[in-house]
Amino acid sequence: GQQAMWSHLGAILANVLGYLTAVTWVLTWLPGLIIRGSSTATDFDRRHATESLNFQLTMLLIAVSGTLVGIMTLLIGFIVIIPLLIIFQIVGLVFTIQATIAGSNLKEYRYPISIRFVK
Repeated sequence: GQQAMWSHLGAILANVLGYLTAVTWVLTWLPGLIIRGSSTATDFDRRHATESLNFQLTMLLIAVSGTLVGIMTLLIGFIVIIPLLIIFQIVGLVFTIQATIAGSNLKEYRYPISIRFVK
């Protein structure tokens, strides 16, 4: 329960810190990875950590791809990309809050949009 919850909540906290430091936003996947490898994590905790890890890596891929498109279009693409990235951030936050609540209530959760990088 606790580690399952923190695999998602840690990603939210890393995201908030990312807005403040512009560096840590790329580390939102780290809580899932750490908990996944923890010797005290249960199978339930590992499933949640894997879900969090995959979703945060998916969100990172979206952010990097959007940024690259913006740069490759000589910054004109950012007119479209920035609002889309904001929408993805809001949707991602909602999904991560849902996952955090599910983990704290000992319920399974699968992110609706997520590439399964890690099994």
